[in-house]
Amino acid sequence: MTAQVFGPPESVPTPAMLGFLVNYQDRNPPDADQIMQTYSPSQVPVLTALARNYAVSDAWFCSVPS
Repeated sequence: MTAQVFGPPESVPTPAMLGFLVNYQDRNPPDADQIMQTYSPSQVPVLTALARNYAVSDAWFCSVPS
């Protein structure tokens, strides 16, 4: 988790949150661009319907990235 939040050991001590991409790229080099891709609403109609009809908050906060 520390590597994903803070990035590589040579990065600055301020969390840049780039470590998730670096970690994924290290483990899956040919698919590194996959981590930033998303589905369109038409590709996930059930989740889209649930989110549009039942979502109660879009400002969820977690004090620990877990």
